[in-house]
Amino acid sequence: MIWKLLPFRKRKSDDEFIAGIRRNIEAWDRWRYGRILLSVSLVAAWIWVLSLSIRLILKLDQQEVESMALFWGNLGMLIGFAVGFLGSVAFSYLAILSAGFRSERLLLKYYDAQNSPEQSEDEESQA
Repeated sequence: MIWKLLPFRKRKSDDEFIAGIRRNIEAWDRWRYGRILLSVSLVAAWIWVLSLSIRLILKLDQQEVESMALFWGNLGMLIGFAVGFLGSVAFSYLAILSAGFRSERLLLKYYDAQNSPEQSEDEESQA
């Protein structure tokens, strides 16, 4: 809740917030197939890099590893971090795309239903 304490942060009205959500959903829908292609290619790249790193480890000679332990240790940590990060990004991206922003779409649906002109006319006629 620190953003409430910052003086330069302007609070958005409900209409501005909803308009921002609409823009985000429209952008996700517009680029959906490109993003799916990107995430599938990231998963393929993750599998490829993982297989290359396993092959590299299996080809190492024991004497070479002992003589350059610091170098190979740092290289291994770097490769492990890169492969782990790439896999994390790829799989989380696929999970986000498969969810389809259901909560945001429901928010827009109920917001539109609540603020529709027909409902305000119905409320006035009941009163």
